[in-house]
Amino acid sequence: MKKNQTFIISAIAFMMIALVSLSNAQGIALDTTLAPFYHGVASGDPTNNKVTIWTRVTANVTGNIAVTWRVSTDTAFNNIVASGTTMARSKSDYTVKVNVTGLKANRWYYYQFAALNKYSLTGRTKTLPAGTNVDSVRLAIMACTNYQAGYFNAYEELVHRNDIDAVIYLGDYIYEYEVGGFGYDASINRPHDPATEAITLSDYRTRHSQYKLDPQTRMLHQQFPFIAVWDDHEVANDSYKDGAENHDATEGNWYDRLHQARQAYFEWMPVRKPDPTGDSLRLYRKFTFGNLINLDMIDTRLQGRTIQLASGDAHFNDTDRTMMGIQQRQWLFNDFNASTARWNLIGQQVMMAPLVIFGAPLNIDQWDGYPAERERVYNSLNTNSSKNFVVLTGDIHSAWANDLRLPGYSIFNRSASAGVEFVTPSVTSPNPFSTISPGLVQLFNSHARYVDLSYHGFTIIDVNKNRVQGDFYDVNTITSPLYTSSFHEAWYVNNGEKFLRQATSASVRPANKQKALAPAVPMAYGTPRMQAAIDNSLILLGVYPNPANDFAEAQFYIRKAGTVEISVVDVTGKTLYYFTEEKTGAGVYINRIDLTSLSAGNYLIVIKTDEAKRTYKINKQ
Repeated sequence: MKKNQTFIISAIAFMMIALVSLSNAQGIALDTTLAPFYHGVASGDPTNNKVTIWTRVTANVTGNIAVTWRVSTDTAFNNIVASGTTMARSKSDYTVKVNVTGLKANRWYYYQFAALNKYSLTGRTKTLPAGTNVDSVRLAIMACTNYQAGYFNAYEELVHRNDIDAVIYLGDYIYEYEVGGFGYDASINRPHDPATEAITLSDYRTRHSQYKLDPQTRMLHQQFPFIAVWDDHEVANDSYKDGAENHDATEGNWYDRLHQARQAYFEWMPVRKPDPTGDSLRLYRKFTFGNLINLDMIDTRLQGRTIQLASGDAHFNDTDRTMMGIQQRQWLFNDFNASTARWNLIGQQVMMAPLVIFGAPLNIDQWDGYPAERERVYNSLNTNSSKNFVVLTGDIHSAWANDLRLPGYSIFNRSASAGVEFVTPSVTSPNPFSTISPGLVQLFNSHARYVDLSYHGFTIIDVNKNRVQGDFYDVNTITSPLYTSSFHEAWYVNNGEKFLRQATSASVRPANKQKALAPAVPMAYGTPRMQAAIDNSLILLGVYPNPANDFAEAQFYIRKAGTVEISVVDVTGKTLYYFTEEKTGAGVYINRIDLTSLSAGNYLIVIKTDEAKRTYKINKQ
């Protein structure tokens, strides 16, 4: 059941419309030195000769904004290897994505954007290796970053380590819940924006914006390329292709919500549509690390999943129930069959290995809830038994190292395994099984070689020709940005063995393998950015949606606490509504404006403090 949404409404005698406050008690922080690139930079979907780079331009304009970009082998941009110009457009929420081509394999590069005579942060990215002599790759797998639940300390720790090639992000990059919803911890004071559950395109854009404004998120994206897939919370909890547990009829048409959530994801994430002219909702795709790794990133959530059923349902074992859908499943099997790589990795959302207690599945939202689909996968693996198979998983908010058991598997016969699975803990999301003893889990699940149900952190996947090793790390707190990190355990699978062994220590990358981090502050050709001072006392981050129908939401930053005045003005200059509200501190706020009483046409939203005034043209349809 959804929580009631509380709105603060101010009644003024001459008002023609009502403005509703959705602002938090304390606004989130904004680094004003990054103007107009407040959301930082990001890169993703690398290949051996290209990579996608991303940013977002925030400016007090409604038209398109020209953006230049450049890529270099050095932070001073003395050796520029690619450059160009593009546009930040309203229709894509002023986000910018560029597919940079013509790069060399297995190289670190630095990139930067410029717009409105200002420079973005310098980003650092890396292409994938190519050829037959790739000897090692080092990846981080992460999942489940709930902003309301705590600080993203695991993100920051990866930057300080600086020992990976890329981040494999396995879903739940954002959470859709309202303030007070799942994971909310009032003591941390990191409530969601908007305060309501994300349902519309505007809601999802604002939620992505909030997550990208987080300094630890910005830090990680700046330094490493992401290879990402979504899970359910990018749309709604326990979703499938035709609905979700956290969606009901009062929230509109499911397919409209799904389409809008996916649109916001493609706008705000550094991912490249694998089929831009065909299935616009497809995200499954492959990445090749020379002859060492074939990585298939699949979608077990939204592409083809049928509805979850209780294990006692008469149709539970029906063969037409699917996690992936027929098209994606055939794509996966074809790619696996054709692969000549030493290691075949799958990045996906929910745990593939069984999890049963007293003979009953504990979570039917994972592969346990789709036994026929899992059997198809295992049969495909058995057909190619000479190939190495490793699954990378998120979702379950806990750490696991599993053998993927086949009939005949036991503690005395671990070779009866189709492959292995590494499940990364959540970055912040609450641990659902923290009250269960890991010993009890392993008593009923002998294939679960390592289980920890309580901590938050990340997993390093170190791959060489002889073995794949997963190293599990925690952060000691998510309630404060001051943290420490520690190593838990490491497990590995040898080439040709298909079952896990415990390692005596964590893997290590030689220090000379890694490139210098990108500078922490915006630079102009290698020196700290020098430019005319700009007024950062009031920053209008966006007005959603535009064009609008029944309402619009203004997202803005104020430098200090005080009175904010918001007006709606028609084309003749007549004020249709005037509203004031006291904001308790500096930060980012959101106010919702009800437009139902307005005729179709153009209007100005005016936001004013004692330091500045901003206006934004909006079209009411």
